[in-house]
Amino acid sequence: MGVWGAPGPAGAAGPWAHSGSEWEAGRMLRVREAGAEYGSATTPGVPIIAAPELDSLLELEDEIRALSIQIHVATHRLLVVLAEFDRRRGWGVGGHRCCADWLSFHTGIDRGAARERVRAARALVELPAIEAVVAEGRLSFSQVRALTRVATPEDEEEFLPLALENSFRRSWGCS
Repeated sequence: MGVWGAPGPAGAAGPWAHSGSEWEAGRMLRVREAGAEYGSATTPGVPIIAAPELDSLLELEDEIRALSIQIHVATHRLLVVLAEFDRRRGWGVGGHRCCADWLSFHTGIDRGAARERVRAARALVELPAIEAVVAEGRLSFSQVRALTRVATPEDEEEFLPLALENSFRRSWGCS
């Protein structure tokens, strides 16, 4: 299993190969085996959850993580197709002034969000290492947007470990 409970790339190592926080998984397993409740009555905002309910919550968590990866992969494909559409100036055929106008008009997203997608799509063309990680669904569009603002073809490899570590930590609630 990969990060977020979904299958990772074949032969994956590092954070992608983990299925979750080993400490937290061990805690949940001990709770299940004891038939006890999960949570704390002394910690505000942390509900006490009976073991059977915990199993169904963990299944929901796994599904959310898997769906998130699918969204990230689909977003990558959108960015690749968008970059090619923009490169070929497909937006001009319909009389639009730019690709962002076309995207906003045809998808209903805000024009500012459309501009960011077009900018990120153009940038990914020049950043093959980041693009490859995005293709695997390992980074969200928010992370792609941030990386494409600062990374260059010369230094993109320096930013990837930080982005991936940050993604892993955030995914498992680590600080």
